[in-house]
Order: sequence, then C-alpha cells, then structure tokens
Amino acid sequence: MANRIIRFRFTLVFALTIFFIGCGNNANQNSGIQYFKLDGLNRLLQTVASGSRTAYIHSALTKDGQLAPPNECGVGSLEDFSGAARLYLRCVEIRSDSSSWRKAQRLLQTVLSLQKPDGLFFNWINATGQPVLCNHDNANSFGYPEVRALWALAAGAKNFEQRDRAFAQKLHAAFWRSFAHVDSCLRHYGKFYEKDGRRFPQWLPFRSGADAASVLILAFDAISKSSLNDLQQTPRLEQAMQQLAEGIQKMQAGEAEQFPFGAHLAFETYWHSWDNFAMQALAIAGEKFNRQDFIESAMLEADHFVPYLQEIQFAHRFNLLETQKNPNRLDYFPQTAADIRPLIAGLLELSRVTGNRRYARRAGEIARWFRGENKAHEAIYIEKLGLAREFIQGHNYVTPTFSAAATVEALLAILEVENNSDARSEFYVKIENVLEEKP
Repeated sequence: MANRIIRFRFTLVFALTIFFIGCGNNANQNSGIQYFKLDGLNRLLQTVASGSRTAYIHSALTKDGQLAPPNECGVGSLEDFSGAARLYLRCVEIRSDSSSWRKAQRLLQTVLSLQKPDGLFFNWINATGQPVLCNHDNANSFGYPEVRALWALAAGAKNFEQRDRAFAQKLHAAFWRSFAHVDSCLRHYGKFYEKDGRRFPQWLPFRSGADAASVLILAFDAISKSSLNDLQQTPRLEQAMQQLAEGIQKMQAGEAEQFPFGAHLAFETYWHSWDNFAMQALAIAGEKFNRQDFIESAMLEADHFVPYLQEIQFAHRFNLLETQKNPNRLDYFPQTAADIRPLIAGLLELSRVTGNRRYARRAGEIARWFRGENKAHEAIYIEKLGLAREFIQGHNYVTPTFSAAATVEALLAILEVENNSDARSEFYVKIENVLEEKP
C-alpha cells in the first residue's frame, strides 16, 4: 500500500509539473494570441462568374469593407494572384490548413491561364476572365510581374508534387517556359557597366535589378527541391542561384560605419525595400552552396543598415547619388507592408542559417510596424478584419482603404513571425501611444 501511495504521489507531482511547464510556455508564447487571420483575404478571393473556375483577388476594399471599384486595367492583377497563392501555400506548410489547398490551386490555375506561349504573361484579367494587358504594360518584356509569377509557379510545383502530381507538372512546365528569359540575363555573367561613377553587374534582370534577382533566388530555391526536375534542370537552377547571388553581393554599398551601412541597392544607385529580399536570398544561397561570403554580406546589412532603418522609423527609398551630398535626402513615404516584409523575412532567414536568435528578435521588433509602431502611430494591419491598409502617406495619415497587395504582404510577414518563438515574443510587446486594433 505504501508503495502505491508513493507511486501515486510521484505520478501526481510529475503530471502537475508538466502541466505548469506547459502553462509557462504558453505564457511565453503570449497566451495563444494570434493576429494572423485569412478572413479578409478570403473575402477578396472572387470568381468572375457563378460556377466559374477562374479565381482572382480583388484589388481593394473600401473603408466600409465593400469591394472597391475595379482597377481601370481589370478586375485582378497577376501580382496579386501570385502573392495570394504563395500565402495560401505557406499557410498549408506552417499550419496544415487543408482549406488553403483549393484556394491556392484555383489562383495558380489563373496564373497559368495568363501565361503566353513565349513564357511572358498577361498582367490582368477582365470581368469575363479573359487575359488583358494594361496600357502601360510591356507585352514583350520580362518584368516584375513575371518574376513574381515564377515564384508562385515554383512554390506551387513543390507543394502540389505529392498532392496532385499532374497539376504540379503543369506548374513545373510553365516555370521552365519562363526560365528562358532568365537565361537571357545570365549570358552576360561576369560583365559590368559603369554609370554615375559606379560599376554594376550586367547579368541581373534589367541589367542591375538586384531586387528582382533576390526574388528569383527564392523561386529557384523552392523549385530546386522538386523531384520533377531532370538531370539538366537542377544544375541550371543551382548555377543561376549562385550567379544571381554574386550579382546581388556586388550591389552592396557602404560599410559598417559608412552610409548606407551595407545596404544592397535595388537597381543602380537606388535603394528601396519593397521586393528587395537581398538578405534572405543571400542567406539561403550561402547555406546551400557553403558560401560564407554570401552570409556575411547579408549579416553586414542586418547588423548595421537595418538598425539604422529602425532608428529613423523606416524609409521608402533613396538615391545614393543624392544621399552622398545630403544624408537626409531620403523618401520616407509612402511606407507599405511590402517595404517591411523583406526586412522581416531576411532577418528570420539569417536567424535560421546562423543560429543567432538576435536576428529573429529584431524581426519581431520590426513587425510591430504593422501594429502601429510607425511614423503614423496607427495600426496598418487590422486584426479583427484580417486586412491591411494600403500605406502610410505621412506622419499622421494612413489610407482608409484596404488593399489586396498590402494584406498579402502583411499576412506573409505575420505568419512567419508567429511561427518563430523569438520573433513572436517581441512582436507582442505592449506598445504605447498608438491607435491599435487589438485581438
């Protein structure tokens, strides 16, 4: 009997210990608080007609939550379809959200329908679901919409490989149809051109488009994991990733103590943050190819330029030629979710690759921009709606409308932050003197 009592007491103490440890962990994880919600994006997911398989993302909602009038170019854009498809796929990867499979597949089918035989894309669909080009679109040029579409195709091919192989094969074939346009850039590998007293790599998209090159590296990394690649395709991807990473590295400017403190310029002498995933791309390429120089290039920006951006509460862009004459010649506005997410993604990737948790914590700090720790002191992402406002235009002005592009970028950032315990703990720190919609 005494032994039974002892065993019972031990079991009870052990169970209570585990219970309270679990509660303690939950407290550290902010008691289950969760900002990430797909409700708003799901409202923007539309079909062109009842029973139609053509899905698209409506570009915006009014401040009252109603669908805004369509853009003059069409009812939905390739860039919004591509971004939303990647978001739904990432939600599947992180949260095993089965309902997101179908949404991602429908959007990817629309992306496929916009591809032309030469691998370029129509950038819009009209109200009947037909592909269209807007007046300012270049019908014969490989541009930013194509780069983002490639990323979506790559992510889709990787994720649908086991679930729907026939569909994955369609995505894979479409990806390689467009890859020829990347080859046309890389044939200039090793060549440079000079402008405004600086030397630029000529083998990146648009000659020195390091921002587009960074997105391509993320796309190539996704599809390089696919078993659908043949014996020639995988080496082509790996060679392209290394060459693009070397080009991005050449776009780094400044030093630890010299402006712009290791920032990777986006194009020629211009820096901007939107779609500039240089830190993330270099961290991935550095790990994949055992290139410590790539990782150190990303770390220089993360350790010196990113803290500078935090100190000034972020900027939209600058021209290095102007800032060399006057360091204050920065364009602070507009500030968008697309300006902030690449910083978060890069820091989280560096944290994973280097094992240094300070990068993840800094990512969580930066993510508080969405909650109102920004120049307008107002939340950009409204948690109860699952929607993000379009941009900050000034110290006291945030647009009242919600846009699909901003919502996708905000949700992608918040999803990754909430999936990392270090970033999450910083994200949910209480902030003062802001207009915030709290969960």
